[in-house]
Amino acid sequence: MTWPSRDVIREALRILVTQAPGPIADAPSPIRLATTVSAADTAISVVILRKAYARLGYAVEISRYPAEVALRLADAGREDGEVQRINGLSKHYPNLLQLHPAINYIEAAVFSAGRDIPLDGWSSLQPYRVGVMRGIKFAEFNTRGMNRTLVGDYTALFQMLGEGRYDVAVSPRMMGILELKRLGTTGISPVEPPLERFPVFHYIHRSRAELAPKLEVVFQSMQETGELTAIRQQVIAELMR
Repeated sequence: MTWPSRDVIREALRILVTQAPGPIADAPSPIRLATTVSAADTAISVVILRKAYARLGYAVEISRYPAEVALRLADAGREDGEVQRINGLSKHYPNLLQLHPAINYIEAAVFSAGRDIPLDGWSSLQPYRVGVMRGIKFAEFNTRGMNRTLVGDYTALFQMLGEGRYDVAVSPRMMGILELKRLGTTGISPVEPPLERFPVFHYIHRSRAELAPKLEVVFQSMQETGELTAIRQQVIAELMR
């Protein structure tokens, strides 16, 4: 099996963390994919998708937007698809085709500024003021009806938690840890164990439907050989350096 090179991983991370969006200039026959701004966990799927599409003869361009904007642009056909999202979003964005199998997963984590938060499922958040990033669907869907605040980016999510604007923040676990590290924030940490693990899937616009069965064959092969797991482990190691 051929593993992704360090340069490929670094390129995926660069695309996700730099603030100036833009395509890779020399990518042949590019597939344009949307993803969320500075979503570190998405770096894993970017590497996976670059390898998968390359096997079909395509380069991949990544554009970064606020989470909800990314979905809407992909559904409208302004982008060819979304890098990774949770199961079932085709119900809400009918022009996006969900491909199988899952290519990655995210862990829903609760972050607290030193408070003892006993967790027993999503309902255990009901007594608290909850911060959630707008467009992160697993967090939006599972905190409906709660006393929550929706914010626009991860920096604001954790800064407002540190300021006491709410009691807990819900975030993908790895993204939260890395954002706190980037900010140099102390005193905020994830409550263990994570609330839930969500498999995430690649979505493509209906205009690219002819690629769906071919990509699913590639994803299935990558799963069976252990390549999906190996890429995840290697990218996480790079992120945590």
